[in-house]
This record gives sequence, structure tokens and C-alpha cells, in this order.
Amino acid sequence: MSNAVGFWPKRRRMKRRWPSWQGNPQVADAIVGFHAQQAVEKWLKALLCHRQVNYQRTHDLALLLDAVADAGSKPTPEVEQSRWLARYAVQFRYDDGPVALPCGLDRAEVQRQVASVGQWVRGEITAPRP
Repeated sequence: MSNAVGFWPKRRRMKRRWPSWQGNPQVADAIVGFHAQQAVEKWLKALLCHRQVNYQRTHDLALLLDAVADAGSKPTPEVEQSRWLARYAVQFRYDDGPVALPCGLDRAEVQRQVASVGQWVRGEITAPRP
């Protein structure tokens, strides 16, 4: 577990900045959504590693959020709202046929949600534990 604890904080730093290409209208919403889902997933896994919690290998944000809550970190309602980004991970990982994705992704809202998850995780990691 000690190697994983050192690895995830480095990975999460890589996802901290919102890449400028994500504001480019020529980049598909599905790609932006996929990277947003990845960023949230990495943030949650970083927190679980920091808490030294074993979790199943998954890309499911709902399972990761539940694991985080079970570990004693209650996600804020804003962080809980990031669950919907999970639909963007499925399209790129599995070949189970077409996935219905919403049209007209609000990129500013997605950016805000990813940032709020990152801010919350940073706060959880740096907060003193009882």
C-alpha cells in the first residue's frame, strides 16, 4: 500500500489543471466528459490511498464515493453530484454498444465540479484526523 499512497498524489497533481483544449468546441463533449470523469476518479482514489483503504479495482464513481464515505470522509453534496460523470467512462472502456450521452455538455459546470472534488479531497487529506 505504501507505494500506492505515494503514486496517487502525483497522479492527482497531473489532473489538477483544466487543459485549455477542453474549452475548444472542436473537441467532442465525450472526450471532455471522459477526462473529467478520470480526474474525479483519481482524486477519490488518492483520498482512499491516503486513508490506506483497500478498494476494488473500479472506474465506478458511485462505488468510490461510497468507499470514501465508509472510510469516514463524508462527501459534500457538490462532490456527490459528480457521480453522473461515470457515464463518460463507460463509452471509452467497454465495447457494449452505444451509450446515450447528454448533448451540450456544460463545460464550465464540469470544470467547476472537478475543481470542487479536488478542493474537497485536498481538504480531507490535509485536515487533522481525530
